[in-house]
Amino acid sequence: MIRLAKKSDTQQIVALNEQFHLAIGEFVWDKPSWVVKEISKGNFFVIEKEGAILGAECLKSQARTLFIETIAVKKELHNQGIGRALIEHAKKKAKQLKKNTLTVESFFSYGLRGFYEKCGFKPDSPHVGHYNERPYYKFVMQV
Repeated sequence: MIRLAKKSDTQQIVALNEQFHLAIGEFVWDKPSWVVKEISKGNFFVIEKEGAILGAECLKSQARTLFIETIAVKKELHNQGIGRALIEHAKKKAKQLKKNTLTVESFFSYGLRGFYEKCGFKPDSPHVGHYNERPYYKFVMQV
């Protein structure tokens, strides 16, 4: 079941997001204050089973796109379809919000290009961004 995150989910979401922490100065995505702020805006969703949070995503509405700010699944549950379920949820939200595209960015070091392409995203070529000197891909999907 995918539901809107609650403040009581903060520590579990932080733990999920710590999996993709990078030692760069302005890395905020695994900080409790950032997670609480995004939960309070209604941007975080969790996927749970029998009360246990398996994964989470932060979705932000932009002009014509719904942007996946973060997405994380418990490490021991990788490759079991949970990430794909979160992507499908994001696609449904994009359609509900009448957005044309779903967008996500991912640092090269995460090695997730294949995952995003299998989910239907296409690289926004030739766009390669840099954040604090770390290269990242931008992926886009029409919805």
